[in-house]
This record gives sequence, C-alpha cells and structure tokens, in this order.
Amino acid sequence: MPRARKATRASRRSPARRSSATRHAHARENGHGTNALSLLVEQHHETRRLFRELAEAEGEERRELFLRLADELAAHTTLEERLLYPTIAQIEGMAAVARDALEEHLIVKRLLADMLEKDLEDEVFDAKCRVLEVEVTRHFEEEESGLLPRLAHALGRERLRELGGEMEQEFEELMRHEPRSRVPRETDSAPLIT
Repeated sequence: MPRARKATRASRRSPARRSSATRHAHARENGHGTNALSLLVEQHHETRRLFRELAEAEGEERRELFLRLADELAAHTTLEERLLYPTIAQIEGMAAVARDALEEHLIVKRLLADMLEKDLEDEVFDAKCRVLEVEVTRHFEEEESGLLPRLAHALGRERLRELGGEMEQEFEELMRHEPRSRVPRETDSAPLIT
C-alpha cells in the first residue's frame, strides 16, 4: 500500500477512535437509548473519520485502518440490508428508494472485495480507495438529506428507538466476526427485499 503522511499520535489516541458499537454500548449502559437514525448517522461519521485517517496512514497502520474500515462498512451495509431497508420498503412510495440503496451497496461491496482479495499496486489501491470514499460519501449524503428524515416522519420516535435497539445489537454481533470476510461472497447481486 502507498505511503502517505503519518497520522499524529494525538489523533490515534482520540476518544473518537472508539468504534460506533463501543460508543453505543456505553450509551446503553448509561441508560440512554439510541434511535435508528442517530445510530446510522454516527456510523456515517465514524466511516468518514476512518477514510480521513486512512489517507494519512502508511505501512501496517494503513493496512489495519483499511481492514477496520472494511469491517465497519460490511457491518453497516448488512445492518441496513437486514433491518433498515425492509422497513423502508414497507412505507408507501419508498420501495424503489430501498432497492436503489441496495444496488449502491453492491457497488461498495464489489470495490471492497477487490481491495480485500487482491495484492494491489499502490496506485491501484489509492484509486479504488478514492472511488470507494466518493461512493460511500454520496450514499451517506443521500441517506442523511432525504431518506432518514422521511423515515423519521413515517415511523415516529418509539419505533425508531425499537429499530435502533435491534440495529445496535445486530451491529455489535456482526463486528465480533470480521464482517469483511463475507463481502466477497456478496458481490453477485443485491439482496432482495421480501
């Protein structure tokens, strides 16, 4: 992998480096529930932060950050595919939006699979990483500006809290088992919403 500027020691020790699963577990222990929208937005922020750190890292640290990013993305996409998009598809006029999001996930998974399975030249890895970041960022922005506000209006607070609890548990379970390892097997087609 290519050499890049090294991340500062302060950024590596920052409390923000805790995974989103760890932060939400801490919130739950303190009696605070997490609604689904807050959980997703926090995962989006964590992923953006990992992309920034990855751009600054080099050597083994870069590889470790990429694997962490791959795990976060794999768990996040699985979480949305299993729990969020089926819920969205049940809302009147939203089924096509959920299907489009699943196709966007497939693009991300194909890029991740390439990056995970191949010993890429530095320039190729960098190019794929830039494209991955653009695709993921665009997807997040679409969710945050359109999809999630519509979901909030359609579901209400209590259902969002229930869904958030389910999503939180699912994410924590997924993160225990290197979710990136499943990505290469999920690149043939987007899952169907039932």
